[in-house]
Amino acid sequence: MSRYPRPSKPFSLYFLLPEIVARKLERKSDIEWARYSDLTPSDLGELVGVPKMGRTLHKLVHQFPKLELSAHVQPITRSILRVELNLVPDFEYDVKVHGYVQLFHVIVEDVDGQNILHHEMFLLKSTGAEDEHTVVFTVSIMDPLPPTYFIRVISDRWLHSESVLPVSFNKMILPAKFYPPTELLDLQPLPISVLAESALTKLYSFNEFNPIQTQTFHHLFKTDKNCLICAPAGSGKSACAEFAIMRMLVNDPQGKCVYVAPKEETAANTFADWNGRFGSILRPGQVAQLSGETAPDLKLLSEAKIVVCTAKQWDAISRRWRQRKGVQAVTLFIVDDLHFLGGDAGPTMEVIISRMRFIGTQKQQKGDDKLVRMVGLSASLANAREVGEWMGVASKGLFNFSPKVRPIPLEMYFHSFDQSNFASRLMAMAKPVYNAVMRHSDGKPTIIFVPSRRQAQLSAIDLMTYHQSIDGETFLGEGANPDEVAEVAANLREPALQQVVASGIGFLHDGMVESDWEKLLHLYKTGAITVLVCPVDICWKIKIAAHLVVIMGTETFDGRERRYVDYAIADLLHIMGLASRQGIDTCGKCVIMCHTPKKEHLKKLLYDPLPVESHIDHYLHDHFNSEIVTKTISSMQDAVDYITWTL
Repeated sequence: MSRYPRPSKPFSLYFLLPEIVARKLERKSDIEWARYSDLTPSDLGELVGVPKMGRTLHKLVHQFPKLELSAHVQPITRSILRVELNLVPDFEYDVKVHGYVQLFHVIVEDVDGQNILHHEMFLLKSTGAEDEHTVVFTVSIMDPLPPTYFIRVISDRWLHSESVLPVSFNKMILPAKFYPPTELLDLQPLPISVLAESALTKLYSFNEFNPIQTQTFHHLFKTDKNCLICAPAGSGKSACAEFAIMRMLVNDPQGKCVYVAPKEETAANTFADWNGRFGSILRPGQVAQLSGETAPDLKLLSEAKIVVCTAKQWDAISRRWRQRKGVQAVTLFIVDDLHFLGGDAGPTMEVIISRMRFIGTQKQQKGDDKLVRMVGLSASLANAREVGEWMGVASKGLFNFSPKVRPIPLEMYFHSFDQSNFASRLMAMAKPVYNAVMRHSDGKPTIIFVPSRRQAQLSAIDLMTYHQSIDGETFLGEGANPDEVAEVAANLREPALQQVVASGIGFLHDGMVESDWEKLLHLYKTGAITVLVCPVDICWKIKIAAHLVVIMGTETFDGRERRYVDYAIADLLHIMGLASRQGIDTCGKCVIMCHTPKKEHLKKLLYDPLPVESHIDHYLHDHFNSEIVTKTISSMQDAVDYITWTL
């Protein structure tokens, strides 16, 4: 790749000037082009010797494409640098001169200008010519750490339209080198009979635990010590949490467990699962889900043995813990998806974990022998030891497995596309998605994730059309009865859904009628339809698995920021975990289709564990105010003590 892109159509504003003025400007070689924008109309008129042309020249100079650059850089790991580049148009946009779109090349060079580390296109549209624009990308950090990188933004059509921003690394502090992950031992899989109680063994439909569950079983089921389990999505971490609950039920008749998830969808799925299974061995009402209403929740908390809630709900109910016996009675505290500590729900999760640890020490000081046992579940973390120490987990209770270690191996395929326009890129992906399903699914269940609800419908229709035109077949499962499926399809409310379900394809979205949603999931789980297309925003809501998962694009439109943003890495990790059918498949498959500049970045993020950092400093005022109201913080020393418990 050449260092500078060649302008396809060198463009000049000289066509608006008399020839004599243009020639005079060309002869002024002692003045750099960049300085023209600083001159006043009278200065410009004097420069060419035609005072009355000053105003025209000033207007034309300020129509020359120029961008002001600023950047916020942050090292994610020791080898990945996240760059948030802000571009502010600093010229008068005129459609007659510039057209409706101006194309710029964003290039990141090393300190010598010898190597291009990153390149992508930026489109400036006439409708956003006065707005600030943000481009987010990642660049690899070279070793040894260089003094500077240069970000260069060059117009595709205008000569000398170029902005350069140096990014200095002199004061940058890279993350520390992290401890290696926990090794997955080659142990004999434990049979479910190790639970010893027949009522407990009936909770499971399989005969033996997977390697991760086997390795963590003793610490969770035979001891009362704190524990942190970090493993990829789909590794069976929920069963690990259940070991701790079973120990509490067997050994502590007065015990109470609280399970906290950052997302409402996760909490709802967990409650539905546990209410059906643990509800069969407990009295009615002993498995409960909090609603967010304080009075009913306190009643549920006092009566239940297993309580499921979100981080926000537990934060609200546990603030006044000194007056609430139900909160003080908690003996087992399980926190799921701890990798969200670095996301939007992170500060709230951090506060409730810190609070529960504080409650535990207060009970210990009062001589109460029932301490609060902490169990954390997370995706693989780079700094799991730091998180574990904060949660009071000893080194023997820390299990941080590598993202590559999965009970069911995952084959990953990356397919990159060069189209810079989002809509064009999605159109280009339509046929490759069909090819990926035909090549990798082997007729087994497939889930395709797309950026939006509308795209889910379009992709389902595309798949049906391709399959019928090329193979003349349907995606119905092997044992499916076409007449029965057609009958179910006829009773669906959405016309587009009726059309595709008969071909063995379904699509889901949040605005769907609940009866349609239930019918589709039933058809998928029974194997009648083998392909399901879903918008990425419902990935946490659906609790199903597949042999093949296809991610069609890794960006979605954010209406608040009015730009396309990348999927959260936690969402991608969760989606990949759906390609895991325990006890059925020997391996899962995942196909990721993305924009070419993001391919290497995604590979690093998905193959390597990520560090999580505390963001509570940005939200501390909110939590301080709520603690002051509840009298937990009443002095400067209380505030300092409060902060010492946080991550």
